[in-house]
Amino acid sequence: MVSESCPKFSRANRLRLSSASSAIENPTKFLGDYNLQGLPLRRIEFLVHHFCSSMLLKTSIFNPVPTTTPPLRPPLFSSSPSRANLTENIAIEGRNLTFSITTRQGKIVPILRDCSLRIPSGQFWMLLGPNGCGKSTLLKVLAGLLNASTGAVYVKKPKCFVFQNPDYQVVMPTVEADVAFGLGKLNLTNEEVKSRVLEALSSVGMSSYLQRSVQTLSGGQKQRVAIAGALAEACKVLLLDELTTFLDEKDQMGVIKAVRSSLHNSEDVSALWVTHRLEELEYADGAIYMEDGKVIMHGDVESVQSFIKMKQSDYIKRIYYS
Repeated sequence: MVSESCPKFSRANRLRLSSASSAIENPTKFLGDYNLQGLPLRRIEFLVHHFCSSMLLKTSIFNPVPTTTPPLRPPLFSSSPSRANLTENIAIEGRNLTFSITTRQGKIVPILRDCSLRIPSGQFWMLLGPNGCGKSTLLKVLAGLLNASTGAVYVKKPKCFVFQNPDYQVVMPTVEADVAFGLGKLNLTNEEVKSRVLEALSSVGMSSYLQRSVQTLSGGQKQRVAIAGALAEACKVLLLDELTTFLDEKDQMGVIKAVRSSLHNSEDVSALWVTHRLEELEYADGAIYMEDGKVIMHGDVESVQSFIKMKQSDYIKRIYYS
């Protein structure tokens, strides 16, 4: 987290970051080319990485070893010419996605196994499953932070990935500065920046915290600031990675309601929320259930909820009668 003593980025410096981030391969070389008011080396490197991540730029920072991936294809709905107009109604789609890692011993370990999913525009969906089933990996593939081994991805742009730990994403000294940080890449006037920041903070119920120090916020409030930053950039898709894991019950509800409010205020915004909490399903429009790297079920909340409860019941019976 940036301390209060760190100098605040001016608009000119945010524009410098923006203009350089698309071509950046070496943060150290970047420091030599741009004078950023003497900020510490580690802080600049962190902010550059954060900026590229929040913009979801596919640079060598995230993909040091290029891999071959299939070309992006339109959603499955558009396979029929007579239904091509339905393409606009799909926010997220993955088709037959796989992802594997190679160990030091050369063994290939599959993480995602033939995953397919489709999420309509303007809806709030949840991705559930036990720990280690591949939920966060799938989300990062959809965000472009990881390249799928095989398969194709379609996600509306602009999109934004919100991390599980808000300290990885909320980096500026004040709430206003942090929400405005990503707007440096856009050619906006100061009035336009202020308007977007206020509107985004209003959507997540944080408008009264405009000048508050980030260090004084709770974990849930930081998550809402991170979401506001994405909304300020007019993101069409929010990819949210287990935002309530480290939060108390009050903050959990605050973050979930902030996402619901954001979608309600803008019909163009869609969200995919990764969680392992079954009780959070009541806030969703649809759900996806994963196990062992596979999408097991995909559909309405009631069906997925019933399926999970049935599996839980079967598991308890096996333990009881074994």
